[in-house]
Amino acid sequence: MSDRHIIKGISNELIARVLYYLSTGIVIVVLGRELPNQSYGTLFLLISILSFATTFSTLGFAPSAARFISDSIDENQNKISFIILFSAVFVVSASFITSSTLVILRNLISKIVNNNVVADLLLFSPAYILAYSGYSYSRILLQGFRNVSRSSTVYAVEGIVRVLSVLSLFVIGFSVIKAFSAYVFGYLLSSVMGGVFIYQRVSREYSFKIEYDWSLGEKLMHYSVPLAITRTSRTIESHIDIILLGVFSGPVSVSHYVVAKQVGTFMQSPAAAVGHAVSPYYKEKIDDDSQNAYKFYMKIFALTLIGYLSLSIVVVIGSKYIISILFGNNYSESVVVLQLFSIFVLLKSLTFITENGLDYLGYANRRARIKSISIVFNVLLNVLLIPSFGVIGALVATIGSYAIYAVYTIRNMFAVLALSR
Repeated sequence: MSDRHIIKGISNELIARVLYYLSTGIVIVVLGRELPNQSYGTLFLLISILSFATTFSTLGFAPSAARFISDSIDENQNKISFIILFSAVFVVSASFITSSTLVILRNLISKIVNNNVVADLLLFSPAYILAYSGYSYSRILLQGFRNVSRSSTVYAVEGIVRVLSVLSLFVIGFSVIKAFSAYVFGYLLSSVMGGVFIYQRVSREYSFKIEYDWSLGEKLMHYSVPLAITRTSRTIESHIDIILLGVFSGPVSVSHYVVAKQVGTFMQSPAAAVGHAVSPYYKEKIDDDSQNAYKFYMKIFALTLIGYLSLSIVVVIGSKYIISILFGNNYSESVVVLQLFSIFVLLKSLTFITENGLDYLGYANRRARIKSISIVFNVLLNVLLIPSFGVIGALVATIGSYAIYAVYTIRNMFAVLALSR
């Protein structure tokens, strides 16, 4: 695959992520201004709970299938339909089990997070779980097909549909359940689009005839385990701070924290786009020219480091104006959080361009081990710091634990590429 093709993939993914994060930014700003702080905090507490649940509905089957599809394109295209069917059956089954469990345990979950509204909202969790699982599965499989443009389109459409749904609330009125429905609708339409793209790719270039290969299915399941561990750890890391803030400090603290965190998430979009686009090609780069693969990663790493150091400095200086302009004076406590969050954004940007590449190179086990250690450390720090320090404690716990994972992951990528030279 030529560098021009990879650059085109990066450009498409970056455009999609800009559209996605712009639409997400509009959603956050509109909801932050129109919903009361407590309702805003409740909404994102609910989404954090459901995001944690989706790790069990998707497990590691989608990225594992994507890895084997990527290999099969070059080696054995007859296996592709079996890989899709095998992985899809597991994802659908896991989604039904997960969503049913949430409905059954909704009252217990509500008591744990000290928020009675959550119990009522969890009745609608099956719609969210199934829609999100379909969206995530189709997007990741398209990446495995090396069709980054289509994968990026699915990503962008989800954000655009969500923001249009939220803007429609100016007509029908704002509430937590209506805002939540906007998220469900975005995932639902984008998952349908992703399924259509996969169908078109298979019907056009491959065969729907399924050649059952249970040994391949066993390999897919085996490789999904470390990926499931890593993705579960990543989701816990992204949402455990919000959930524990809800438990110990309430929805208002969640609202202040989420505002800063969402701004930080928007900042990460360029690095996330690069990482998503280049990851499937590292193995091909090594096979073609291992020295070139090392230089390729070094160039991306250096540009990302310089760019995000500069961006972090700008955010630290202008955080007060960013928060006040976007969200108003009700979120002044988010200013310090955003300043500290710029450190996390820098670490996150460097791992975005690294971690999925290790998976495609076959080193998911290494990443899973350190991710598990860092997430345990994250949870312990959050439990220790949030009761005493609130929002700042949650942020310190997140940065401290993630730094361990970031250093290890980057070091491993350099080591793997250096050994291949």
